[in-house]
Amino acid sequence: MHDAKLEWMRNEAELFSNQENLHRLMGLTGANPKLNIEADLSKLPLSDPDLSDVIRTALAQRLDLAAARQELVIFKKALFLARTEAVPDISGSMVKESSPDENPHVGPGIELDIPLFDRGQANVARLKAQLSQSKKQIEVLKQDIRSEIRIIHNQMDTKRKAVEYYRDIIIPVHEDIVQASQLEYNFMLLGAYTLLQVKQDEINARRNYILTLRDYWILRTELERAVGAGLINI
Repeated sequence: MHDAKLEWMRNEAELFSNQENLHRLMGLTGANPKLNIEADLSKLPLSDPDLSDVIRTALAQRLDLAAARQELVIFKKALFLARTEAVPDISGSMVKESSPDENPHVGPGIELDIPLFDRGQANVARLKAQLSQSKKQIEVLKQDIRSEIRIIHNQMDTKRKAVEYYRDIIIPVHEDIVQASQLEYNFMLLGAYTLLQVKQDEINARRNYILTLRDYWILRTELERAVGAGLINI
């Protein structure tokens, strides 16, 4: 009983600290800010989205990847303009040439301006390098996104299996043990301390179930952040 009371006191202190941190992060002010939170955790959804669908959605929705792709488009346009400026001026005209037979020949001619100074080749080279680097950064970012999602998805799947094991196996076993122990206690075949310990074991199992379910929802939230979109429609 004393251990249970101490555990309750620790939980109350942790709850207060978590609430204050949440109020601060959400910008809630006042001596007693109002924040409505569901008393119970939501149950497990029937299923989780497939990993390949999650990755595909992330590659389409992530803002950092979209920004990198837009940067690539900008570099492509800048390179096109730089190449246009680097092309020398070319003009056509009709020219008249003399020949040994003294019969002049008239035909088309081309005037090509050969610049004495750099007309932007250095800028073209620089933009080519930036374009290549931008492409590499996009591929690295895509690989990082895939890796991050695979890790979180695997962790979430592990937590789901643990929650299901607590729910379907561990807790029912403890319930049966408590029920049988209660009958033995009623017939004075079991001491009060042993019965209390059995019930405490059941409480601990339910507590671990709740903590594992909490961890699952935290990981699901992290996965939504990594995807850049909700998982409901995936």
